[in-house]
Amino acid sequence: MLAAVETLAGRTRALIARTVAYKASPDEEACLEEHARRQTFRVVRPLLFCACFAGLLWWPFDFVIYAERPDAVRAFAFWRVAIFVLTLVYYLTCDRWEMARRHFVAWGTVLGSTMAAAIGGALGWLEAIDDPSFGSLYFVPIMSIPFFMRPSERLAGTTIVALAAFAGYFAVAPQTLSHPGVGNAVGLMAFGIAVSVLAGHALYHFWRLGHLGFEALAERTQELEALSSSLASRMDARTAELRLLAAHVEDLREAERGALARDLHDELGQLLTGIRMELDVTEAVRARGGDIRPQQEKLEELLDATLASTRSILAHLRPRVLDDFGLVAALEWLTTDTARRSGLDVHFEARPEEFEVPGEVATGVFRIVQESLTNVLRHANARRVDVEIALTTADSGVCGSPPTVLLVATVADDGVGLPPEEQRRPVSLGLLGMRERATALGGTFGVAARGQGGTVVTVTLPAAPWQ
Repeated sequence: MLAAVETLAGRTRALIARTVAYKASPDEEACLEEHARRQTFRVVRPLLFCACFAGLLWWPFDFVIYAERPDAVRAFAFWRVAIFVLTLVYYLTCDRWEMARRHFVAWGTVLGSTMAAAIGGALGWLEAIDDPSFGSLYFVPIMSIPFFMRPSERLAGTTIVALAAFAGYFAVAPQTLSHPGVGNAVGLMAFGIAVSVLAGHALYHFWRLGHLGFEALAERTQELEALSSSLASRMDARTAELRLLAAHVEDLREAERGALARDLHDELGQLLTGIRMELDVTEAVRARGGDIRPQQEKLEELLDATLASTRSILAHLRPRVLDDFGLVAALEWLTTDTARRSGLDVHFEARPEEFEVPGEVATGVFRIVQESLTNVLRHANARRVDVEIALTTADSGVCGSPPTVLLVATVADDGVGLPPEEQRRPVSLGLLGMRERATALGGTFGVAARGQGGTVVTVTLPAAPWQ
């Protein structure tokens, strides 16, 4: 239990310390002042109601307590009537008069001073500087404690109201100025003003800290809610993208299977059928005792064509050069093969000319470049394509740290750029697949318009883990 109390106290102190250190902006200060004015409205109304109710409740007792002093009965009756009238004026003006609401402190000081002067004047009729009832004047400044005001407004307003109470008293009973108790009365009133100002400011200060703390907490809560909503939206969008990508990958897989089936049927199937037919012819010639060497030569040609077709199919599925000679050689083969098949002017450059890349990275970069070249052939209507792969360095951003080594691959064409339908689509599945490959390798993927026309695809991967 004690540990829980200490923990709560520590958190409370930390919250207060953060709130005290919090510097409110001018807008927040204006909002705070407006809120303080509204809070003061809420405080003044029940206080005035209680004062009127107490005055009415206590009024009959005046005729009993001051039965032998009709002047006191009249004085306190005037006092109560003044409170009732000024309360009515307050309700009529502050509820309906915008000027009074806007300058509430000044208007409240005027009404408070009038009420204090009425109270002082009522006591002046009694010449009651030695009477216990005179002590009620000392409560006049204390009544301002629950009001929410700035320190300067509080000091000025409380002092003016207190002086108005004395002015009302001595205006009615100027002969009491020579009374020995005047100095004591002034000292007590000054003490009351000091207590009122200090206590009121302390209350206002803690209220201000609480309000600013609540506002800061509300602001942070809104920021967290906005961040949470943004993360949820991004998560939903990311999930939708991944679902589309998974469907796209499955479509590509089916397309590759279909293409493989066609290649096997159209090329290997025909070649194997030719081999079978040549074997039948060879068997027939051999049975007749004829020369089978022409058939053997034809079979050798068909077997060589079958082997070449098989290698071509396997190369398009996964180039053997990628496993045997690495990424640079595989990209050089890919660009050469693309130029041969399409008639495009394809240029390849590697800087440096040879460097080692891990198998997973090599496969990812190769597939991204391959997909980029496929997009160029399908959409770009280009005449020239430049493929470049390079090891480069970049500032790490940390003082004293060595530069970061990056693997950068670019595919730039001079075509028409991304087609309009691709630009309007929220998700381009081909680009999404390339981006996912780059992200899986810890890198970045970007597509941009080329300055002189066309498109540039850039893949940047960190080379530090394997350099």
